Amino acid sequence: MTEVNTQAIHRVMHEIKRRRLQVLRVVDLTPRMRRITVGGPELAGFISLGTDDHVKLLFPQNAEELAALDSFAPGASKDQGPKPAMRDYTPRRYDLDRLELDIDFVLHGDGPASTWAEQAQPGQFLHIAGPRGSMVVPDIFDSYLLIGDETALPAIAR
Repeated sequence: MTEVNTQAIHRVMHEIKRRRLQVLRVVDLTPRMRRITVGGPELAGFISLGTDDHVKLLFPQNAEELAALDSFAPGASKDQGPKPAMRDYTPRRYDLDRLELDIDFVLHGDGPASTWAEQAQPGQFLHIAGPRGSMVVPDIFDSYLLIGDETALPAIAR
């Protein structure tokens, strides 16, 4: 067994699991930023150790893509058949006691994620996969300089 130095930056790989989560809450943080809380029993075992981890959000556009989610394997070859549109998002917060995951969306117009987020309502479902791994940066520095646009806010906040 290899021992990991917890005082050094290191990568931790995770099993990629696809989850079907229900929209629990939708909150407008600003006119262009919306926080959507999803959750359910499939969130059990979710792990995100790095502040800038990302999950793939899956947005099926038709019945064929929705049906393909049953056998969808993230990272599989392009010959796998129909695939939904996918976008990477950093989880803003997750709570395994409540089985909740917050994802912040910038509402910028067209695009599968922004379009979905603009119409999202409690009771709908969102499919996610990942995260694939975490880059763990220990809190060993005296100060940090964090710079990013509005899409970087979840990682900066974590």
